[in-house]
Amino acid sequence: MSQQQSQDNDQSTAAASAVAQSDALNANLLGSQAERTVSNLQTKNRSLTQQGISDQSEISSLNAKVTELQNELKIKFEEADTVGEQAKGRMMKLNAAEERERDVNQRMARVDVEADSLRQEIRYGL
Repeated sequence: MSQQQSQDNDQSTAAASAVAQSDALNANLLGSQAERTVSNLQTKNRSLTQQGISDQSEISSLNAKVTELQNELKIKFEEADTVGEQAKGRMMKLNAAEERERDVNQRMARVDVEADSLRQEIRYGL
């Protein structure tokens, strides 16, 4: 083998070695990036899980408050219905009293007309 061939072989070996080192470094870099990505995703997952648990707790609390408010509203509607029925009863009594008053006023008016008529008969001897 000539010196030129020996140098070419050395250069080829060095180039192959450099490519192998480059491939190893790239693989190592990709592995590190993948580990960082996994770690970041795990951290994000834990954070989102905690947020989900917190949100679920808040939802449960809000659902309990909604139920409480619905029960209060139901009671208020029942009270309003009772007051409405009482008002309706009072209105019916008032209407009946007004009707009786009209009847009494009409009877008094008839009695007054009859009394006037009788007075005239007495006065003029009819």
